[in-house]
Amino acid sequence: AAKVYARAGKVEESIRLLTDLRRWEDAKMFARNAGQTDIIHLTVQQAKWLEEINDWKGSSELFVSLGQYQAAAKIIVDSKETGWEDALLEVVRACPADSSSTDTITFCGDSFSELEEISFAKEAYTKAKDITKLMALYAKRHMWKAAAALADENEGNFDVSIFLSYAEWLISEDRYEDAMQAYKKSKRLDLSCKVLQELTENAVAECRFKDAAYYY
Repeated sequence: AAKVYARAGKVEESIRLLTDLRRWEDAKMFARNAGQTDIIHLTVQQAKWLEEINDWKGSSELFVSLGQYQAAAKIIVDSKETGWEDALLEVVRACPADSSSTDTITFCGDSFSELEEISFAKEAYTKAKDITKLMALYAKRHMWKAAAALADENEGNFDVSIFLSYAEWLISEDRYEDAMQAYKKSKRLDLSCKVLQELTENAVAECRFKDAAYYY
């Protein structure tokens, strides 16, 4: 039937018939034979159909082949089926390393950040050059040594408020002087002074006058 339509000059009917039957490669062949070099719309239809039948992997691979990385990433994350992490990492690596893919790569990094293994999230944020997100990831996992090193390497290129979490953690560990330095890095001198005042008052109350003098 498709061949008859084509011979009658009704190639679009041939393609419609084949797409209705989900014979995607045949539909693309008829399109090419008719001189239609742009078969992207057929591939998009195929990808959407694969998504509908829960073939998330096949669908995402087609979207990647079209350069539609955001669509591929969303399908993979929505599925969260076995192997989704590796598939999503492939999307990150396929994305061009420029501003056009920043949002997609960051979206992938955010999805990875909930995993126990954070290396995928780190790779995504690094490729996106999103230092603030990477700092937040380190802070969330209490990887303060890595956070401090990253901060030294990228001073001025991230949201310094991230050090507030670091300072709070230091206080919980009774590392008050380090906490004051962290507050200073986050540009919250008021909080740093508050810690200093509390240390001084506690030292006086406990008759540790030498310590009080030092803090003062």
